[in-house]
Amino acid sequence: MVFCFQRLFLFGVAPIAALVLFVPMGLAQGIQRQVPGGVGEVMWSFAPLVREASPAVVNIETNSLRTGRLNGFLSPFDDNRLRQSDALGSGVIVSVDGIVVTNAHVIAGADEIEVILTNNDRYFARVLYEDERTDIAFLKLEANGAQFPVLSIGNSDTLQIGDFVLAIGNPFGIGQSTSMGIVSALNRTDLDVIDTGSFIQTDAAINPGNSGGALINIKGELVGINSAILGRSSAGIGWAIPSNFVRSTLTALQASDGKLVRPWMSIAGRSLDRQTAAALGMRDVSGVLIESIFPGSPAESLGLAEGDVIVGVDGEEIENFDELKFAFANKFVGDQLALIVLTRGDTQEVVLDLIAPPETPARNATQLFGRHPLEGVTVVNVNPAVIEENGLNNVSKGVMIEEVPANSVAARLRSFRAGDVIISMQRTPIDLVDDILELTQQRTRRWEFELIREGRLISVRTTF
Repeated sequence: MVFCFQRLFLFGVAPIAALVLFVPMGLAQGIQRQVPGGVGEVMWSFAPLVREASPAVVNIETNSLRTGRLNGFLSPFDDNRLRQSDALGSGVIVSVDGIVVTNAHVIAGADEIEVILTNNDRYFARVLYEDERTDIAFLKLEANGAQFPVLSIGNSDTLQIGDFVLAIGNPFGIGQSTSMGIVSALNRTDLDVIDTGSFIQTDAAINPGNSGGALINIKGELVGINSAILGRSSAGIGWAIPSNFVRSTLTALQASDGKLVRPWMSIAGRSLDRQTAAALGMRDVSGVLIESIFPGSPAESLGLAEGDVIVGVDGEEIENFDELKFAFANKFVGDQLALIVLTRGDTQEVVLDLIAPPETPARNATQLFGRHPLEGVTVVNVNPAVIEENGLNNVSKGVMIEEVPANSVAARLRSFRAGDVIISMQRTPIDLVDDILELTQQRTRRWEFELIREGRLISVRTTF
């Protein structure tokens, strides 16, 4: 089971000590021992790297204010009491004016964010950008022109399995800590950690509080943002978001004045399986089978079609659908993506122009009123922009529930959630909000719905 709360730290044996273990016993006994001639003969340390990098790694405290009753008792004195929930995490300063990168889950639901530097200076921070799908967020310190230490962003594409890495963060809120390990694997995608991502795997001993902290190479450069672990406690398997993704996101965020839009994928598909590969006469079971393409999209204009298999992106082979999603997420509107496509037995390369997901049809956000199970909810028309923003899977049309107020009939029935997509109501297909407005005029006590929730089709039948 994967836990996304906090992470990282690698406890390894010092390389010099490890080398000694491989000296043959007879030879080791025959080595003449002598007093070291100086510090240089006994010390092999990462201390200079840590000393240089650690000032740019910060602790993050978040406060979430909630209204509620104390102890569950009804009382006119405590109905509006505020409860405060504290959470801890880590972050990395990546610009001298105080931009901090961290994980989206570190600040999720926070009403107040405070960043603590290694010298114990404290600054409140506001959210510049937050993306739950890729688990990345950028904060801006409210510091009135102050200058901050920065950790330079390295090239994560140069990492190799076996490279030494150091992890710096705030495990369990005990204060900044550093540990060492190696890169265990690269390009991990199918981890069910987040919807879109490609991770660096390390043998870090990751703990709550390390999320958002720095993974650095032996040059002292940021190569990853620690994000997740395997299991409830450290199992020597941890994951970090590659620094190149951090850099490209920050660059696009700054260029777009804080309004970053990911490009429209416009393709629905799935990872190729052995049976489908055999039917297509393919030896390798890798790639993405196209199942549908949005009409009028750039992908359709290139001639891509259902049944084609995407086997490469930008000159690199892709293994599965998660890798294709990450390739799109790592690009921005206005970029291009070179796809290697197997179509009807032939291989071709096409260049896809990346555009923003269109708002067609218009969202038409509408709050529903009347005597029916959806009373109180706000719904919007599904369009490519809504699909991308909400990470909707297996959805191409319908009406999405955007909000379910706590005091609404829908909330009391507990049958509907924000993010549900209504595709059928009273056994009638739903394409637009107007379809729902018409059907809710019915005078009936029995209601039937078909919804897509988290990519799965579910049925709701209720009497109201």
